[in-house]
Amino acid sequence: MNTYTERGGAWVGRSFWWCLSGTWPFGGIRVSREAIEVSVGLWPLVRRAVIPAAEMRALRRRRGLPFRGLQVVPDRPDLPVFVVYWPLRPRRLWAALRQFGYTAP
Repeated sequence: MNTYTERGGAWVGRSFWWCLSGTWPFGGIRVSREAIEVSVGLWPLVRRAVIPAAEMRALRRRRGLPFRGLQVVPDRPDLPVFVVYWPLRPRRLWAALRQFGYTAP
């Protein structure tokens, strides 16, 4: 398997107040060894953050009622700093992250 993809909810932007957010099925994540890509929206309003593995500061667990999410923190200032993905099946996402060499939160 070269990539892992799934649909869920997502927030992508500069902060909680300045982000594009969407619930399932308008958010998505693609995980590979090279990068994590989180996207949200519906054409023509789509926001996408592609964060290379080498430029990733941290992966953090986010809690929301009743969901558990993944926050991807980039190390580059030109990337969106507020990238959160809300999976429907968090354990499956954590397993995929480990499979691709990331330290799952």
